[in-house]
Amino acid sequence: MPIVLNEFVGFDPKNPKESSFHSQNIVLPKSLHEDAHASKPDTYFIANIEAIHADFGTRNYTRYTEDSIRKAVESWTNPYYAPVIMYHNDYDGQVIGRVLSAELAESTKMPGKCLLLKASIPEWESEQGIRNGILSTVSIGASATDVRCSICGAQLSEGEFCDHVRGEVYDGQTAYWDVHEWEAKEISFVIVPSDKYAGVISYSENEDEDGGAHAPHAMRLTADVHESEEIGKKTEIPVNIDIKEEHQEGMNNLDIKEAEAKISSLETANQALAGDKVTLQESIDTLNSEKVALQESVRSLKEAAEKKDLEVTHERELREAAEKKVADMEHEVKVSLAESLATLRDKAGKPAIEKLEERSIDSLHDSISDIKAELKEAEKAAAEKAEAEKKAAEEAAKLKEAEEIKAEKGKVKPESLQESAETAGTVEEPEEAVEEPEAEDFDL
Repeated sequence: MPIVLNEFVGFDPKNPKESSFHSQNIVLPKSLHEDAHASKPDTYFIANIEAIHADFGTRNYTRYTEDSIRKAVESWTNPYYAPVIMYHNDYDGQVIGRVLSAELAESTKMPGKCLLLKASIPEWESEQGIRNGILSTVSIGASATDVRCSICGAQLSEGEFCDHVRGEVYDGQTAYWDVHEWEAKEISFVIVPSDKYAGVISYSENEDEDGGAHAPHAMRLTADVHESEEIGKKTEIPVNIDIKEEHQEGMNNLDIKEAEAKISSLETANQALAGDKVTLQESIDTLNSEKVALQESVRSLKEAAEKKDLEVTHERELREAAEKKVADMEHEVKVSLAESLATLRDKAGKPAIEKLEERSIDSLHDSISDIKAELKEAEKAAAEKAEAEKKAAEEAAKLKEAEEIKAEKGKVKPESLQESAETAGTVEEPEEAVEEPEAEDFDL
């Protein structure tokens, strides 16, 4: 939906009527609005006006692109000459002039381009106002169809929601409404323009001695000449059809025929213009249809881009969550391996090492494998030593047992000799001495 923009300080786009002429009151010279028309009805001013400056931040925090001004130039004179009014009062105010021409030109007040308007204003509407500088600052009234937030690019004219407020600063950037497409409504003399360089840069005075016959075409519109509302209908062109009646007495037949021929030529040209107007309107309708289709295409592309952005954001969040989980697991594994390595080193009687968990997992695995191998070799050596000690103990036990047996055998005497000795009181010598067994006789 188009946004109404009136470029004076204090204008509120949400309430354009209440913030326009009702809030601007100025006492004008009497000659601006009372009895001035009676003095010099055929005197008028041609005012050259720098109306708005391209890419310049206004005090309303709006910016009009150079391209948007270039495209809006035609709307100041087609299909009608835009009015010059006071304080944007286009509800019940008075038209004091018309725009004659518009162009994108170099500014005389600041570097860059501006919208340069040439306006025709009757003296009975302006009197001393332009000459003495009272009427010097201006503000354009526009209907904007492409307004974007300078921070996020939201299409404000299409109703898109945006949290950024004009004039507020976000991350060092001031928020503006950037106007990319608009059409002229009117231009007003105001007290304080939002574009501080917008105003009259020069003027000239013109006076018609013959009652206005040579006045600019825009001023002739004040003679109640109106364009037809229906496309293709014959449009009235202001021609002086009273010529025959007013001057017939002093004219000869040749002059009358020339006048009639001029009238016929003008009527023919008018019909041709009406036909061209229909063709142009058809072209405009076609372009508007294409514009709507392009806007719909842009909207679809934006929706697809937003959807893709959401998908990318979701995938990034999933990846980040997975990476965090992997990192947490790696940390847990490192802590567990570090504890195992510390336990094994303690078991192996090796000194403790600080900050083992800061080492890589592969390094911890290698250290654990090395110390396990060392412990395995130590256990094997201990087992072999124990087995050898066991065998040596068994051999020593057998040898001791054999020595004890040998000792016992050396102390044994024959029972028959003992008994005879006890009976006879004498001990007889045995016939043969008993040999003591040798250690070799025992199977150890």
